[in-house]
Amino acid sequence: MKVRIMDLVKVKVEYKSFIYLIVLVSTLTAFAIIPTVPATVPAYLLTIILLCIFFASPIKSELQKKTAWEFFLFVFLFLGITLMSQIASLLFPVSVPKTIVLIDASDYTTLILRSSLITQSAYLICNVFLYLMIKNYGDERLIKFILWTFRLLIIYGLYELIFYMVFNTSGDFISNRVYGNQEDGVIGGSFQLQSIGAISWLRIKGFTGEPSMFSFTTLPYFALLIGMKKKWEAALCLCCLILTFSTTAFLGLFIYGIYLMFFSSNRKLRYSIMLIIGSLIILVLFLYTTNDIFSELINQIFLDKFSGQTVSGDERSSFFLATFNFWRTSDILHFLFGFGFGFARSTDFCSTLLFNTGLFGFLAFTAFVCTHLFIPVKNKILKENYRAAVIMLFVVMMVSVPEFAYCSFWVILASGYIIKNYNLTDSANVIYR
Repeated sequence: MKVRIMDLVKVKVEYKSFIYLIVLVSTLTAFAIIPTVPATVPAYLLTIILLCIFFASPIKSELQKKTAWEFFLFVFLFLGITLMSQIASLLFPVSVPKTIVLIDASDYTTLILRSSLITQSAYLICNVFLYLMIKNYGDERLIKFILWTFRLLIIYGLYELIFYMVFNTSGDFISNRVYGNQEDGVIGGSFQLQSIGAISWLRIKGFTGEPSMFSFTTLPYFALLIGMKKKWEAALCLCCLILTFSTTAFLGLFIYGIYLMFFSSNRKLRYSIMLIIGSLIILVLFLYTTNDIFSELINQIFLDKFSGQTVSGDERSSFFLATFNFWRTSDILHFLFGFGFGFARSTDFCSTLLFNTGLFGFLAFTAFVCTHLFIPVKNKILKENYRAAVIMLFVVMMVSVPEFAYCSFWVILASGYIIKNYNLTDSANVIYR
């Protein structure tokens, strides 16, 4: 009996060690052990290994049984939606127009059991398993690893910026991943510059691939830093988000400000946020009308994209309308269950999710994310900022970054179950223990 107990304890420790390591590399998305194979991104590869270890070992403890039950419940529901989408395509075959962006753009004719259905489903299943392992096996020490993974991302982003300022070239020595849509030989990620008058600034991307992905990954970290009262780290993180010059970053920060203005329990903070937002609007309008350099910058980041005058803005609006309208006017089965997970990939997750999984899948995903808003985090400040982080992630994903497969998204969601039992003082002690 003693041997069995020791074996279970040993397995539990191994799970935690794997979880710590996966969390630490969860933001490293532009690097792959085999550059042309996305599944060899360290976080994916380690999660696959952990999944194999978990189900290869005897499932005896209550925690193991709970994790396995939750995992198979998700798989059952996911396979149910997928099966219905395939039946819909069998009963109501359609012709998908070229205006809709597909994950496998070389094949517009196959409707049933597409290769992308298998690959994209594998990413989702791995991330859900990682989420459940963090939720059920994570402890207070995991907060330390969560913070350090984002600190490393920030440090690397600042390093790239400084390297460019000194040598006028890219200093990225980590990114090597080859993306499926990169036929021009560009690997690892984008090297994007932002012109401000006669000066060119490097748009910070870290090792996430591009500035919008950096913003998507870093925005919830900014909120958690505020919640943990780490003012200097939060200020540095804010500077990095601004230096991405990404619409995604500013959208997330705007959502964060609006959330605090209406839902913060601190009345003084609500008024302060209202004053700050009002002052910023007045300042931006003043500079926009009086300063040519600033007005050009605002046009490039915001107005041209929203009005569709840039390639990026025009593509986003056209892809959304094409994908959304095709789903909206489809038959009842496709309307409810979609055309199959991993089929289309628009520039927003809203139309992507509706097209792939239908109304039922969209509502299921939305309900799943929203449940995290009700996690009973004890500390009021931390609870408000965690909720803001979840809302930012959800809105930004739906509007501009359809990256459900980013491990950092699932890490942030699951972190609510880690911080719920710790007050602010406990968390601070754990981080520096």
